[in-house]
Amino acid sequence: MLKRLPLFALIVLSVTLSACSQAPSPEVQGRWSGNIDPQGSSVPVTFTINPDYEVSDSDFNLDYSGYGVDFHVSSHVEGNRLSIDATATSASGTLTFALRAEVVGDTMTGSYVLRGLDSGGTEVLKVEGSFTAKRVP
Repeated sequence: MLKRLPLFALIVLSVTLSACSQAPSPEVQGRWSGNIDPQGSSVPVTFTINPDYEVSDSDFNLDYSGYGVDFHVSSHVEGNRLSIDATATSASGTLTFALRAEVVGDTMTGSYVLRGLDSGGTEVLKVEGSFTAKRVP
């Protein structure tokens, strides 16, 4: 009986952990378009959540200060909640964008943080705010 106890505990733990996470909702898939407002200017943000519930680097666009930059993107979907972390690096520094949002119907709402670091690692920009996006047909 004691030899089976660790196996039983392992089964209970795995069932409990799997119940805590939600499968991605198909509602989040599709093309999204919104804006962020750092320093009083409107900056468009567009991305596509593909059928694998991921945002690829080529499907994420944030046109900051009129410069289209290439971002490396990581994303995660749980239920109808989305997180995106995007980083663009150049010789002059790093720009990061973090989004945490929830999808209800054709609307996505949440918050973002946009940070800029110069090449020495000094923070030169930090903007936080709310984010709203609409599904693009």
